[in-house]
Amino acid sequence: MVLENQAQIEERERQAEPEVDLEELLKPDSLWELIKEDEDLQQELYSYMPEDTRNLEGLRELVYSAQFRQTVQTLAIVLHNGDAAPLLAEMHLPLDAQGPRGGAFRFLLALIDQYDDGGEDDGEDV
Repeated sequence: MVLENQAQIEERERQAEPEVDLEELLKPDSLWELIKEDEDLQQELYSYMPEDTRNLEGLRELVYSAQFRQTVQTLAIVLHNGDAAPLLAEMHLPLDAQGPRGGAFRFLLALIDQYDDGGEDDGEDV
Protein backbone atom coordinates (compact mmCIF):
# COMPACT_ATOMS: atom_id res chain seq x y z
CA MET A 1 0.00 0.00 0.00
CA VAL A 2 2.81 2.40 0.91
CA LEU A 3 4.63 1.62 -2.36
CA GLU A 4 1.47 2.21 -4.33
CA ASN A 5 0.94 5.57 -2.66
CA GLN A 6 4.58 6.53 -3.26
CA ALA A 7 4.23 5.60 -6.94
CA GLN A 8 1.08 7.71 -7.21
CA ILE A 9 2.83 10.67 -5.58
CA GLU A 10 5.81 10.37 -7.93
CA GLU A 11 3.49 10.18 -10.96
CA ARG A 12 1.62 13.32 -9.88
CA GLU A 13 4.94 15.13 -9.39
CA ARG A 14 6.10 14.10 -12.86
CA GLN A 15 2.83 15.27 -14.41
CA ALA A 16 3.18 18.64 -12.68
CA GLU A 17 6.59 19.24 -14.27
CA PRO A 18 6.60 21.62 -17.19
CA GLU A 19 7.35 20.25 -20.61
CA VAL A 20 10.52 21.83 -21.93
CA ASP A 21 11.18 22.03 -25.64
CA LEU A 22 14.97 22.06 -26.01
CA GLU A 23 14.72 23.22 -29.60
CA GLU A 24 12.69 26.23 -28.46
CA LEU A 25 14.93 26.88 -25.47
CA LEU A 26 18.15 26.64 -27.49
CA LYS A 27 17.10 28.72 -30.48
CA PRO A 28 20.20 30.17 -32.13
CA ASP A 29 19.17 33.83 -31.67
CA SER A 30 18.45 33.41 -27.95
CA LEU A 31 21.52 31.32 -27.32
CA TRP A 32 23.74 33.74 -29.21
CA GLU A 33 22.48 36.67 -27.13
CA LEU A 34 23.60 34.84 -23.97
CA ILE A 35 26.97 33.77 -25.35
CA LYS A 36 28.05 37.05 -26.89
CA GLU A 37 27.54 38.91 -23.58
CA ASP A 38 29.33 36.43 -21.30
CA GLU A 39 33.11 36.25 -21.68
CA ASP A 40 33.44 33.51 -19.04
CA LEU A 41 30.99 31.35 -20.96
CA GLN A 42 32.86 32.05 -24.19
CA GLN A 43 36.12 30.91 -22.64
CA GLU A 44 34.50 27.73 -21.33
CA LEU A 45 33.01 26.94 -24.74
CA TYR A 46 36.30 27.62 -26.52
CA SER A 47 37.87 24.76 -24.59
CA TYR A 48 35.61 22.34 -26.51
CA MET A 49 36.31 23.81 -29.93
CA PRO A 50 39.11 23.25 -32.45
CA GLU A 51 41.88 25.76 -31.85
CA ASP A 52 41.45 27.55 -35.18
CA THR A 53 37.79 28.35 -34.40
CA ARG A 54 38.26 29.56 -30.81
CA ASN A 55 36.91 33.03 -31.36
CA LEU A 56 33.58 34.82 -31.22
CA GLU A 57 32.90 34.28 -34.91
CA GLY A 58 33.60 30.55 -34.51
CA LEU A 59 31.08 30.37 -31.69
CA ARG A 60 28.52 32.28 -33.73
CA GLU A 61 28.95 29.93 -36.69
CA LEU A 62 28.56 26.93 -34.40
CA VAL A 63 25.37 28.21 -32.75
CA TYR A 64 23.77 28.93 -36.12
CA SER A 65 24.95 25.71 -37.80
CA ALA A 66 22.61 23.01 -39.05
CA GLN A 67 24.76 20.46 -37.20
CA PHE A 68 24.10 22.18 -33.85
CA ARG A 69 20.35 22.31 -34.49
CA GLN A 70 20.37 18.61 -35.45
CA THR A 71 22.30 17.75 -32.28
CA VAL A 72 19.80 19.64 -30.10
CA GLN A 73 16.92 17.88 -31.88
CA THR A 74 18.55 14.46 -31.36
CA LEU A 75 19.19 15.19 -27.67
CA ALA A 76 15.55 16.21 -27.19
CA ILE A 77 14.36 12.96 -28.79
CA VAL A 78 16.75 10.80 -26.76
CA LEU A 79 15.71 12.46 -23.50
CA HIS A 80 12.02 12.12 -24.32
CA ASN A 81 12.28 8.45 -25.32
CA GLY A 82 14.25 7.50 -22.23
CA ASP A 83 17.27 6.35 -24.27
CA ALA A 84 19.75 8.73 -22.67
CA ALA A 85 21.22 6.40 -20.02
CA PRO A 86 24.70 6.19 -21.61
CA LEU A 87 24.89 9.97 -22.03
CA LEU A 88 23.63 10.62 -18.50
CA ALA A 89 26.12 8.14 -17.05
CA GLU A 90 28.97 9.79 -18.95
CA MET A 91 27.90 13.17 -17.59
CA HIS A 92 27.46 11.75 -14.05
CA LEU A 93 23.77 12.71 -14.04
CA PRO A 94 20.96 10.67 -12.47
CA LEU A 95 19.16 8.27 -14.78
CA ASP A 96 15.79 9.82 -13.94
CA ALA A 97 16.85 12.94 -15.86
CA GLN A 98 15.02 11.56 -18.89
CA GLY A 99 11.65 10.12 -19.85
CA PRO A 100 8.37 10.98 -21.54
CA ARG A 101 7.17 13.58 -19.01
CA GLY A 102 9.64 16.34 -18.35
CA GLY A 103 12.67 14.57 -19.82
CA ALA A 104 14.32 17.80 -20.93
CA PHE A 105 13.15 19.58 -17.79
CA ARG A 106 14.70 16.95 -15.50
CA PHE A 107 17.86 16.92 -17.62
CA LEU A 108 18.25 20.68 -17.28
CA LEU A 109 17.58 20.51 -13.53
CA ALA A 110 20.24 17.82 -13.19
CA LEU A 111 22.72 19.97 -15.13
CA ILE A 112 21.96 22.97 -12.94
CA ASP A 113 22.29 20.86 -9.81
CA GLN A 114 25.62 19.46 -10.98
CA TYR A 115 26.89 22.93 -11.91
CA ASP A 116 25.78 24.40 -8.58
CA ASP A 117 27.61 21.60 -6.78
CA GLY A 118 30.80 22.43 -8.62
CA GLY A 119 30.45 19.38 -10.85
CA GLU A 120 30.61 16.93 -7.96
CA ASP A 121 28.33 13.92 -8.11
CA ASP A 122 26.82 13.59 -4.65
CA GLY A 123 24.65 10.62 -5.58
CA GLU A 124 21.39 12.49 -5.04
CA ASP A 125 18.68 12.20 -7.66
CA VAL A 126 16.88 15.19 -9.08
